[in-house]
Amino acid sequence: MKSDLTPVSTYNLLIKYADNVDLLVPETSDVDLATEFQGIMAWASPNKMVINFQKTKEIVFHRSNPRNIVYPAAIGVIEQVLL
Repeated sequence: MKSDLTPVSTYNLLIKYADNVDLLVPETSDVDLATEFQGIMAWASPNKMVINFQKTKEIVFHRSNPRNIVYPAAIGVIEQVLL
């Protein structure tokens, strides 16, 4: 069965597992993480899915030793992990 859960932007990637989803949003995306996450939440409710905010994390990757690191603003309900 094909899922109707898709990313808002074609630049972003959803990787789906049985009961988990990974969302990849590159720095150069035309849609930010908050907008993509709102799309997932909007999909979850009518599909009778519950998002476990205690297990949901935002992981921010960056190049080692960059000149100017600019971290994105955290989404209020999600823990942000900087790597």
